[in-house]
Amino acid sequence: MSDLRPVHFVVPGLGVRCVADRPWITAAETCELALALDAIGETDRGRELVAWVQFLRHDDGSYWCGMNFEGDRFDAPGQHFTADQPTWNSAAVVLAAHALDGAGPTAGLFRGETFA
Repeated sequence: MSDLRPVHFVVPGLGVRCVADRPWITAAETCELALALDAIGETDRGRELVAWVQFLRHDDGSYWCGMNFEGDRFDAPGQHFTADQPTWNSAAVVLAAHALDGAGPTAGLFRGETFA
């Protein structure tokens, strides 16, 4: 059995790794964890994660997929990985922001709340 624990996926201040043993974090995986945290009542922790990935926001408002930190050097700027801003990635940020805001009829969707 693997000794990987969830903490191996979280890089404090930056986000969540896509793969535990790879040196990259992604906006989508970070926002997915934020949604899960919100679903279990850890909304403030979810908000903190979404705040972490704001360094991946492109000037046009979209989000870079993620960042690769060569040699696990998370203390220095990395390289955008992949070098694009996919719509599904930005959608994960939008979903998390909406859920964590708590407003609107679909904000509680991932908490199992119904909406009209």
